[in-house]
Amino acid sequence: MKINVIKSDLFARLSAKWWCAGMFILSAISWLAMFVFQPLFDTDFWIEWWIAFPSLLAALLISSRLLWRSKPWLAKAGAVVVALVGLALTGLVMFIIYKLVAAGAAVELLTTAEDSQRPDSPKIHQLYLELGSTRAEDAPPIVYLAGGPGGAGTATLYLSGRYPVFMAMRELGDVIVWDQRGTMPWNDPFLFCPSTWNFPLDIPLDLNRMVDLRREFVETCRQHFQQKNVDLTTYTTPQSVEDLDDLRRQLGSEQITLWATSYGTHLALAYMKRYPQRVHRAILHGIEGLDQTLKLPSQVQSALQHTSDLARIDEALEGAMPDMLADLTAVIAELEQNPKRVALEDDDDGAKEVLIGAQDVRLMIALQLRNGSSRSRLPRMIARMRAGDFSRAGRFAASHRRNNRESLMHINMDCASGATAARLERIATEASQSLLGNVINAGFPEICDIADSPDLGDTFRAPFATDIPTLFISGTLDGRTPVSNAEETLAGFTQGQHLIIEGAGHGDELFVSSPQILETMQQFMRGEALAVHYIKVPFEFSPIEAE
Repeated sequence: MKINVIKSDLFARLSAKWWCAGMFILSAISWLAMFVFQPLFDTDFWIEWWIAFPSLLAALLISSRLLWRSKPWLAKAGAVVVALVGLALTGLVMFIIYKLVAAGAAVELLTTAEDSQRPDSPKIHQLYLELGSTRAEDAPPIVYLAGGPGGAGTATLYLSGRYPVFMAMRELGDVIVWDQRGTMPWNDPFLFCPSTWNFPLDIPLDLNRMVDLRREFVETCRQHFQQKNVDLTTYTTPQSVEDLDDLRRQLGSEQITLWATSYGTHLALAYMKRYPQRVHRAILHGIEGLDQTLKLPSQVQSALQHTSDLARIDEALEGAMPDMLADLTAVIAELEQNPKRVALEDDDDGAKEVLIGAQDVRLMIALQLRNGSSRSRLPRMIARMRAGDFSRAGRFAASHRRNNRESLMHINMDCASGATAARLERIATEASQSLLGNVINAGFPEICDIADSPDLGDTFRAPFATDIPTLFISGTLDGRTPVSNAEETLAGFTQGQHLIIEGAGHGDELFVSSPQILETMQQFMRGEALAVHYIKVPFEFSPIEAE
């Protein structure tokens, strides 16, 4: 009897292990089908999802139970870890599913020619979500265009603070959340390079050397995708314009409403210029005009001066920063002469220190100007460097020099859009006169000499006139797409209106920093007169003594 019990228990253990292995294999096949083969075979996304997720969860739970029944304490600890992973995965998946179901989302696939000029070219695939409208009347679908280039509309829906805005926009029509060509793993192809590149930690940052390292890395990445027969010359904004028009046709609509942010506004403007009769309305957050891909150093200098002026009178700072710009100038001058060695504590890669110079701080400050939340920390950062504490700058330098990923979609799109000769000349002149130089464009256009995408020329970048009703939304603390970008572009829009948000920067702040933003968008979409064209949102700096 005892022997039979032992045999039975052994059989149960072996059976459980085979079930566990089978579940893992089924899960792997399902995930591959969903994210790799699904675009090729156009299978139903939800069928694949409900095979993939339960099978993976079952495999994790069986593994956890098998480990827990083992005697070694290490196996029991492993069981706890596996179980926690399963719970975390369940939570994440349920969170995403909840958002999709709440949005009435249908997962769809757009199949287009890789080269719109050659219909017989290989097919590429782009996923999009169709969020069903909550209104009964028909209205043109609202197509959301993410920024970047290389950003994902679907990730914005799941992970940003804009989810309530997406839900509210459904009251005005179907909302289409589209992942543009080359942007995400579930698209085919996905143009993120498979490895990363690093800049040495033992020398100060040098932009010329950084460009050389980046160029060498991108060349290797290009060869990787060329071996996969990807036509990299087709990853340009005009090609995405044709994808967008294919999407319009697939939706069965004569017109679409464009809702875009950052680079997405660049794509929207290109579409409006190419197909004006097919656009019902447009809402553009953080405008990047057709000749505004490369940033102006003078705009960065103005953002610095504006921040310095605000810091001088900010109540939270209590007069501790009377001239932030002068303090930053002194810090940069010191680093030009004497780069600093900064110890790195608890570094994930085991590095002990980093040598930082003026360019490290220039880059860090330029990125902090992006929006209000990051800009609020500038006086504290500069005050500490002025006092000799460069620990924050050291951590920034270490993180931004290592494990840098690249998207060929991003590089090709920006290099193709480029800049007019007049703008390039202006950038060169302003860079020599600005405290931060040209770090805002670090690598562009220098890296473009190895990009596959052809320059689109000044005809593409030329301004245009249109009577499409368009709402421009800008923030006074936006260090990427400043108010002046919208003002320059708005000149050709006979039915254009401008909403300026004082105290808002790039990203979510252009959508959710005030409930009046959504109210204004809804008024515009309904064709009503706008109640406001100017909104002020709270902004204050972090106290200098705060951690």
